[in-house]
Amino acid sequence: MGTPTAYAESLINPKKPAESRTTSSNPWLLAIDNALMFLAIFTIMFGVMGLMDPKSANINGTSGITAIILVSIVGGALFGSITKLMAPAKDPETGKRLGLPVWLRVILVLVGFMAWIGIYGLTAVMNGAYNPHLNGWIYIVIAVIAFVGDMYFRRKYNVVGGFMGRPMPRETK
Repeated sequence: MGTPTAYAESLINPKKPAESRTTSSNPWLLAIDNALMFLAIFTIMFGVMGLMDPKSANINGTSGITAIILVSIVGGALFGSITKLMAPAKDPETGKRLGLPVWLRVILVLVGFMAWIGIYGLTAVMNGAYNPHLNGWIYIVIAVIAFVGDMYFRRKYNVVGGFMGRPMPRETK
């Protein structure tokens, strides 16, 4: 501002604030974001394994495409909820944290993670007819599509937070 004239000018003709995009930390958007990222991670992992040693990728049902999609969807939903759970709100007047106590959050995170691992383990018994193993290159293509799709999704809906994203802003109630 500097001079009194510049300050008076800023009061008379204030600059318009830069148009800010609203950010979303909607649990459904976080679930989709996380599911796409998990899909990319699992398919790139099994794709590389399939290219390096095609026999190793077919050891059990966890590397089948149905299992990968199921684990990605469940993981996306769980970690979308966990992300919201771990970003507590603060009361603007008192500054006190609102929400569940830390010890309960830790327990809920552990239970969610154990459930996700349990579902992943159960996919090992899926029948091969319903859970086909794909070629390593197909998994890599799926991984690239999922990753690019996730980046597009995050930009389109301005999703914050999530497994691989910017931190969520602290919400106030």
